[in-house]
Amino acid sequence: NKGIAGSTYLPDLAQNAGSDLAGGFVGDERYLFLRLNIEANANRIARASGGLTRRINILADKSLLAAYSEGAHAVTERHARAAIADSEFDAAAARRAWQPLRLAAAGLGVGLILGALIQWLILTAQAPLVQARAAPPVKQAPATPSGRPQQDLEAELDLEQELDAIAAMDAGYMAASEPLLSQSQRQRLQAYATSGYKLLSERLAATRELLDSAPDERYALELFVTDNAEAARMERFLLRARDLVPISEVFLIPVPGRRNTRLRVLYGTFQSEREALDALTRLPPKYQHAFRVAPRRFGELRAQM
Repeated sequence: NKGIAGSTYLPDLAQNAGSDLAGGFVGDERYLFLRLNIEANANRIARASGGLTRRINILADKSLLAAYSEGAHAVTERHARAAIADSEFDAAAARRAWQPLRLAAAGLGVGLILGALIQWLILTAQAPLVQARAAPPVKQAPATPSGRPQQDLEAELDLEQELDAIAAMDAGYMAASEPLLSQSQRQRLQAYATSGYKLLSERLAATRELLDSAPDERYALELFVTDNAEAARMERFLLRARDLVPISEVFLIPVPGRRNTRLRVLYGTFQSEREALDALTRLPPKYQHAFRVAPRRFGELRAQM
């Protein structure tokens, strides 16, 4: 029964955020004091957190946990960097920093398009005048044996070809938009009782939509399969998971068992197995160590329902 605790003292978030981040202790009547290097690590964590107290707490806890897992007596620069990389706060800040540049680029693009459109309108307005001055005499199109001009027949053939192409596209779209789940599979999904838990209900609804549309050859990462599918327990798992991964990428598939319903927990959707394996390496270390993560085809997942 070991526990890890951390404490944070923040005298001035605006100028010195995180400079007095302290250590914690390990239970079992043996205390391990982990002290952050003030100038290197605390300031690095403060910059990565953006001065937000909740983020500072998360980064400090992860730094302590990284040091404790290695048996270290001090939090080093490597531990702080690992905590920052695992939380991905820097990536979100970088995306926000680029937002004004994206808006400026979009405005410039719209301006170029409007300029080109105005120039085109001016040129097209002048074109009829030039054509009226230099238009050659119109030659009568040769008539076919049926008495109809050749140009009319060619226009009708082109129209028929376009209609055939449109019909083929509509048929392909209808085939692709048909639900891939059978009625019995859909009923099994709906039979799982969420007991009114909001997050669990939302993820099950998203799973039904995904299974109805994802092609057989696409992949997802299977995190784990549990026999304890109690709704309250799964809701707690989802609440913890949204602090580690995008919760919109977590899906739950109820699987009927001999005695009770099991739950298969999936993460993400990927075009190929290689893409899924690459995503596996980017999962939080906690998931990589605690779960036996493996790629699964959607065709296989549906077949096992």
